[in-house]
Amino acid sequence: MKKSRIIPMLALIAVFCGAQIAVGDDIFTVSVSGLTFDKSDMSGVYAPECFSGLSYSGEPLRVLKNPLTVLKGNDDKSAYRYCVTTQNVSDPSTITEWVSFDEAVVNAPGTYYVYFMVEGNDLYNAYYCLKKERVTVNVGGTAVLKTIEYTLPETLTLKYSGKEQELCGSIIVTDPSDATVEYSLDEIRWSDSVPTASDAGEYTVFYRISASGYTAVKGDMTSVIQERTYEHHEGDSSRIS
Repeated sequence: MKKSRIIPMLALIAVFCGAQIAVGDDIFTVSVSGLTFDKSDMSGVYAPECFSGLSYSGEPLRVLKNPLTVLKGNDDKSAYRYCVTTQNVSDPSTITEWVSFDEAVVNAPGTYYVYFMVEGNDLYNAYYCLKKERVTVNVGGTAVLKTIEYTLPETLTLKYSGKEQELCGSIIVTDPSDATVEYSLDEIRWSDSVPTASDAGEYTVFYRISASGYTAVKGDMTSVIQERTYEHHEGDSSRIS
């Protein structure tokens, strides 16, 4: 009687643990199938700090001061991964080559983007950085940076239409072919797309061009969207053009 009361209790434990239980000389094996649970998202993930004022002199150069920090999530530091690249990637989860903290080095002067991620485990989903760090490695020693060759578009004077219009044409880079071109209206938010606007006025379009082994380029262009004009003809209503 006492044995029959113990078995259900131990069996219940075994269902959650997937273990074997023994009662006297008898061994009962309980297998678990189809038992799933939702993983949690990591939180309190802080980006690593990058060095500034770096100069390349021919030896591999580390760009990170310290590893990233995770307050809630996978605490296995070997699961913290980094990517240092000249590519401006919009979705870090598409990156396929990740390295350890000690392997996050550069081997040439240029402008680099630093991304990081934390691998998932049985309890937590993988975490990919929500922001990227931009690091410029200057020339040092005997290394020489090349000059980016590019052509700026013509300055535009646009007529007001009430709709979004591109404020400039695209900058054409002829060397190197993998250069990154970015545009901004405030020098804070940058995009590889030409900026647009709908309101009449004068706009300053800032641009920057970067590539590994080349001197970065920064500048600006001015574009104008003209005010609406009114034409009046005698005996006629005013017309907007």
